[in-house]
Amino acid sequence: ECRRRPWPGSCQPCPGHVSGEAPSKAWRYAAYAALAGAVGWWLVLAVRQVVEGGFYSDDFGIQWDWDSYGWWEAVETQTRVLGAKPILAFLLPSAYELLGEDPAGHQALAVVLSLAAVVFFFFVLRALRFEAKDALPMALLALLFPWVSSVRLWPTGSLNNFAVLLLFAGLLLALRTLPLKGARGLLLHLPATVLYVAAVLTYDATAGAAAA
Repeated sequence: ECRRRPWPGSCQPCPGHVSGEAPSKAWRYAAYAALAGAVGWWLVLAVRQVVEGGFYSDDFGIQWDWDSYGWWEAVETQTRVLGAKPILAFLLPSAYELLGEDPAGHQALAVVLSLAAVVFFFFVLRALRFEAKDALPMALLALLFPWVSSVRLWPTGSLNNFAVLLLFAGLLLALRTLPLKGARGLLLHLPATVLYVAAVLTYDATAGAAAA
């Protein structure tokens, strides 16, 4: 409390007194700078990935099936291999059908899918009533440190992000329809269930999250 009162009803700052507004602005600017730095660093990584990244491991086998037997035969082969992941079996050869054999296109797709997953994660956090100032840094952490590096750097592994996107889409839709009661609420919840099932059929690791 300030004790220097030259006249009634007035108050002059005491020596050494610091307004609370200045530190809050400093913290805000520091947070903005940190966010900008994180996004900038991710952009550097993304550009380098597209320019320098290549194919690895399973990429060559899927590409060979597609190139040798055609898209549909490659889909059937992946369906036999993956079993419980029919949507992923469809997506893997389809990436080569759409993007060809240039690894830059597949790495660019990996970048886009990783970014999309983080954007959806942000919206999920907001739907769960996190404030934007808290949800944004949490989402950016997922951008820089994904649950596993293969979903960002490996063309085959990056397609697993479709399962994450389907799961998040189902969760967003379920949260939106949660307050609705009766038959109308149940009917509107069905699309969320369809998205959950599609997520599991893309990558079965999402089954636990969907069940929760």
